[in-house]
Amino acid sequence: MSKETGSEMYEAMKEKLFSAVIADALDACGYRDQILRHDIRPLFPDAVVVGRALTVLSVDVYEIPDEPYKLELEAVDALKAGDVLVAQTNGTTRSSLWGELLSTAAEARGARGAVIDGFTRDSQAIADMGFPLFVRGIAPYDSKGRSDVIAYNTPSTRLFKTHIVWNLSLEWESRRICKRRATRDRNTTAYEYHYNSMNNMKIDLVYILS
Repeated sequence: MSKETGSEMYEAMKEKLFSAVIADALDACGYRDQILRHDIRPLFPDAVVVGRALTVLSVDVYEIPDEPYKLELEAVDALKAGDVLVAQTNGTTRSSLWGELLSTAAEARGARGAVIDGFTRDSQAIADMGFPLFVRGIAPYDSKGRSDVIAYNTPSTRLFKTHIVWNLSLEWESRRICKRRATRDRNTTAYEYHYNSMNNMKIDLVYILS
């Protein structure tokens, strides 16, 4: 997929797709465990994330590593246009993996947002810059000597697969999203659910299989 084609696809997904309907359609396709954990929430209400996941794995540590931040910075440097950084921390509450400097660096590389199974700091600055971020919470503690990235670009664990859509409150359009169809048909459960109940409502995150 070219950079231009990928950007156009992600923008179309952002503008047109409706994640509650997609969740219903994925159910119909047999993908019944595709919803993000309920306790990972947007940092600010208008945040929307659509993109290709670059995964990160962080673990708790109890001393300052010889090279703190080494793989974390490598992961951010590896981001490409259209990527979303997706970090698994095993739900640590000891520190914040993310912050303003990483948001700025990620945005400069063309990343479309980040999803962190943990905390962030610098929340007001990140909200002011409008970088889409989804986290479990906010804490001022730095990760140095508290948690450390041990791998990136590895299979994610219990969070996502490929593409992510959050908080889209836009019109549903007919489109194929898997081998079985979800179309604007009054006999299609997914369409009826949107038509009757979900128009112009904010909804939860699902990830869309490529």
